[in-house]
Amino acid sequence: MRLVKRLVNLTPHEVQLVFQGGTLTVPPSGTVARCQETTRQVSSVTLHDRRDVTVPLVVKEFGPVEGLPAPEAGVLYIASALAAQAAWAMGRWDVVCPADLVRDEAGRVVGATALAGMPALADPVVGSDGGPALPGGRTRDRA
Repeated sequence: MRLVKRLVNLTPHEVQLVFQGGTLTVPPSGTVARCQETTRQVSSVTLHDRRDVTVPLVVKEFGPVEGLPAPEAGVLYIASALAAQAAWAMGRWDVVCPADLVRDEAGRVVGATALAGMPALADPVVGSDGGPALPGGRTRDRA
């Protein structure tokens, strides 16, 4: 178990964490972590039904995450799954995303019962900085 002092929501909307006995609402911080995105058309698809409709077929490529604050002791940052994965690739164990989503009758997401973290968090070895340790007990350079 990790103890944190604060959750900072880096999404543009409230995050509702649902747990036994209630919910915790984490309001947006005003800063949004997003991945750089480029789109390029590679082809098109034509649908032949009552009318011919041609739709571009594109490739989306995602770059590094932007808008991610520097690590801060005791803080977990909540981001979108895409931004969290980009942060994990940078070694940022302090970024999580909503997991095990709860939906209403219409299928809309209304909360989450868990937070997903960097896959290395499943490793029980913790480094001196509170993050996952590398083989041999070394920690990642977070400078």
